[in-house]
Amino acid sequence: MGYFLEVAPGQPMLASIAMPGFGPRLRQNMFGLNRASLLIALTIDGFSDEEEGGTVKLRPDGGPRLDYAFTERLFEAFRAA
Repeated sequence: MGYFLEVAPGQPMLASIAMPGFGPRLRQNMFGLNRASLLIALTIDGFSDEEEGGTVKLRPDGGPRLDYAFTERLFEAFRAA
């Protein structure tokens, strides 16, 4: 169980929809984009025989149904990440 860090996409259009505010506040935030560090933490599971991992199935309406057991080891990976 663990995690890895990945650089998130920081293109102006994608970054702007993730930032709070509109108008002057958004404009001010966007001016600082060139100094931003965008990282995401991705946890990994299911590689150990001790861990079940999770499943993804389709619901009758076609949407995803996620089923993950929230174990102590998974919690620790989330916390550390």
